[in-house]
Amino acid sequence: MRTRRLTWSVVRLACAAALGVSLASCGGGGDGGNGPQYIDLTAANRDTVGHATAAGILAMSPTGLIPLTSSPAAAGRTWAQAVGQALHQPLGAKGATAANGRERALALIGPVVQACMLGGTVSLSVDDRDNNGAPSVGDVLNIVYSNCQDTTSETLNGTVAATYTQLVSSPVPLVSARLNMTQLSDVTPKHSLTLDGVVLFDYSQPTSSTEHINMTASGQVVAAVTTHLFTDTVTLQNGFVVAESYDAAVAPPPGSTVSGRTASTASGSLVSAKAGGIVDVAIAAATAMTKFSADDYPYSGVVQVQGKKGTLLLTAQSANSVRLDLDDNDDGVFESSYMDSWDWLL
Repeated sequence: MRTRRLTWSVVRLACAAALGVSLASCGGGGDGGNGPQYIDLTAANRDTVGHATAAGILAMSPTGLIPLTSSPAAAGRTWAQAVGQALHQPLGAKGATAANGRERALALIGPVVQACMLGGTVSLSVDDRDNNGAPSVGDVLNIVYSNCQDTTSETLNGTVAATYTQLVSSPVPLVSARLNMTQLSDVTPKHSLTLDGVVLFDYSQPTSSTEHINMTASGQVVAAVTTHLFTDTVTLQNGFVVAESYDAAVAPPPGSTVSGRTASTASGSLVSAKAGGIVDVAIAAATAMTKFSADDYPYSGVVQVQGKKGTLLLTAQSANSVRLDLDDNDDGVFESSYMDSWDWLL
């Protein structure tokens, strides 16, 4: 399955509305002053920092590298497809009219409200800034989730204002936008994630089966995370970026019929309120976190976390387990190691 994530849902809607295509194809500072300070990584805060790091990557991951829910989800959801198509229609309709029958200014289109599959709604409206009746740079897509349930185990709320900064439909589809998120939340029985802040997203589809997406914090992005094991507020610092490449043509793993694979890299700084300070996070291309679409979690890859002193590695052992290795004095020797399930980490 290709698990669902809140930001991925937003990205898919924005891509579909901008390009007019099927949603199935869209696929460190701070060490000074009065702000948070870099912290040493120790055996005492190892797990807390590990949880916060996973939460930070989750917050910026458009394809759900680490999912909030393991419920089955197709890449293109029925309600999301309907919303994208409904939005694209009025953009091209010069005679759009308001609900009361009077002709409406083309510059303001919508809201188009769609029922989510199991309850609640998602509402979209467009501020057509250049009044050309088509998606273009500068236009603003507003998305409002209201108790939107697309599965029995997940509820979405909050708003996103997406301002398009680049739109190219051919030869390679490209979409860039500035996403301003306000209390954008995704709640499941064991997890909740609420996002506030501005994220820059850049999407491209080089081939019919491949997609590339970058999500970058513009200023601070605050992620309030609660799981069945921990609660933290993780603040991603300006420039924190997660880059993901998805290939639908990759064969499924043994025992599955679901094809597709995602490889993810990351870099930037984050603040963990629970850990009490800043750490740097990096996933190199050579050790990208890699996940089959059939699985809930990555089966390979390494996340490196650097403190003022000390280095922590989060290494995928399989799609079920992850290992934390701590070198608390940066001498190249791990003083402690711990292995547990991905569900424990997040």
